[in-house]
Amino acid sequence: MEQMQENDRKAILKELTGKSWNLELIISGAAIVLTTYLPEMVERQFYLFHYNLSYEWFSGMGTLPILAYAFFKTMAWMLIGMFVVHLIMRAFWVAMIGLSAAFPKGIQYDRLPNMPVSQQQYYEKKYGKLEDYVVRLDRFCNRLLAFAFLVALMGIMVGILYYAIFYITQLFNAVFSPAVQAFIGNILGILLICAVVALVLVNWALKVRPELDARYGKYASRLSIFFKYGFLPVLHRPIAYLTMTFTSNITKKRYYTTLALVMVVVMSTVFIIFMQKIGELRSAHLLEYHRFYAAGAPEAELISDKYDNLRTFDARLPLVSLASDVVTEPFLKVYVVYPKMLDERIARQCSLPEIPDSLPRMVRSARRDSAQLKCLNYFFKLYVNDSLYATPEWVYHQKPGTTTLGLMAYLPTAGFNKGKNMVWVKIPSKEKPDSLQVFGAAPFWFAESK
Repeated sequence: MEQMQENDRKAILKELTGKSWNLELIISGAAIVLTTYLPEMVERQFYLFHYNLSYEWFSGMGTLPILAYAFFKTMAWMLIGMFVVHLIMRAFWVAMIGLSAAFPKGIQYDRLPNMPVSQQQYYEKKYGKLEDYVVRLDRFCNRLLAFAFLVALMGIMVGILYYAIFYITQLFNAVFSPAVQAFIGNILGILLICAVVALVLVNWALKVRPELDARYGKYASRLSIFFKYGFLPVLHRPIAYLTMTFTSNITKKRYYTTLALVMVVVMSTVFIIFMQKIGELRSAHLLEYHRFYAAGAPEAELISDKYDNLRTFDARLPLVSLASDVVTEPFLKVYVVYPKMLDERIARQCSLPEIPDSLPRMVRSARRDSAQLKCLNYFFKLYVNDSLYATPEWVYHQKPGTTTLGLMAYLPTAGFNKGKNMVWVKIPSKEKPDSLQVFGAAPFWFAESK
């Protein structure tokens, strides 16, 4: 009875395999369309975190989100590339199937023109039969599609873990003091390292000591499954089927070679994207393509992202932006991003008055906003050329279609120089609060309307 079930299982699997190629073409085409949105989604999620949630940008823990961004961006482009390659190779396989149907005899090496017999024999030994090549191509497409789904599931797994760790960390930051946060973080780090080391040692001991494996192996296996289901209750099973199928059907040498090659490619790409993003955030170019091109000075470069009329819908929002590069209206609209990382620095510059709880909620909100805007007017120094606007009268504003919070000011253009002008936004320095540093800048050209 068991043998009949095994035969039935193989027959069903063979039938499904023979009919899967057309579904693979549909899946690859749909996956290519869907994955093309992933890089933009990663970009938007990064700037949502960077501006609204990050406490630090370029040092210490502030670089970890940039590293995570580089990893997810790499995964997104890998998925696009693998699904595109699979679609091309599967379409090529269909073409080869049609070719073998048109020429049932396949490649007839003894009839190859303009070749000596020795070369015909060498080609026959080198390339073999057309049918064998079609079968190998089919297996390659099957493996590539399965590997693409493995990468996708691993990316989702890492994303879930990253978001879970991030939101737990945010909760700890909101509830506990920095000293308690450091203590709990150290304890959790030590426990994690101990768990990983213990798991490695247990697996090694069970492998080299069969008598221990026979007695305690099932408990270790159950514990391993428990932790995997605890971290990923939904994705653990499909990931396990994919990884165990791949690793059990290839040699150890090929497994480690492939793993090392994938790691080198992935980590190299992550490093390049990481450095490119760091350079972009610091307004520096990763590669100097032209000897005399821009070095990053804001007054010397017209960047389209800084102007609402030139910015594309998917471009990032810079720290300082204007409505247009050419101004003819009575007012100049200046938008400044208010990132989360400035909260502590603003709080050191000014303190908010206490508002009695006995007042109506609307009155309390109005007084609170008025006091906060007074602080922000003092913190964000707004210059046009060399002229300081003592009270730019900032108002809260969120750019349409974005998740970025910021401030908007309307400056009267009377008295502006005709031609090129510069908007500068300066804030107190982090190291020296008595001195100012440039927060952002944008050039514009003024032409008085007649």
